[in-house]
Amino acid sequence: MKTESCAWLLALCLSAPYLPTQRQILPDFHADPTARVFAGRVYVYPSHDLAGSKYWDMVDWHAFSSDEPVTWRDHGVIFSLHDITWAKRDARAPYCVERNGRFFRYFPADEQIGVAVADTPTRPFKDALGHPLINRREAGIFAFDPGVFIDDDGQAHLFFGGSSQLGGRIATCYIGLALPYRNSSCRSSRHARA
Repeated sequence: MKTESCAWLLALCLSAPYLPTQRQILPDFHADPTARVFAGRVYVYPSHDLAGSKYWDMVDWHAFSSDEPVTWRDHGVIFSLHDITWAKRDARAPYCVERNGRFFRYFPADEQIGVAVADTPTRPFKDALGHPLINRREAGIFAFDPGVFIDDDGQAHLFFGGSSQLGGRIATCYIGLALPYRNSSCRSSRHARA
């Protein structure tokens, strides 16, 4: 199933320049998407700037999904800064994983990283901790752009940062980290995703 899903996504990416309409999937001011396949359906989780922004005026996250490469469903706002008490700005690029039938969204906000949980890939997501999973500058780097890597043995790892990334093992419950963070040795002048 994973091979078929990866092949479908690769085919979509490679065929995009040849699609007759070449219409964009993400309307509006969406950026930094991550794509995940859950139950054979592709879900895209972007960041979202408000219209008319002069800076990164990101206050919520949307989701889009499709089971074929032409028609996409806009699920609207699936989580917002209004849903948390510990951040008021910079709702940047999120990452979502599924574990035991629950969906975990790792999201950056106000230079911190939180985790939200839902029973579906689109909503309702709830702040799992009531505080950041990673506090501002706690790890010694700018905490943004989380990504999750799952080993062959099922152990999940959370990586975050930009040109300098740190990572740590995700606890079995998926709402905690095993410390200390470790440098992933990813050095780049561009954003890097795990």
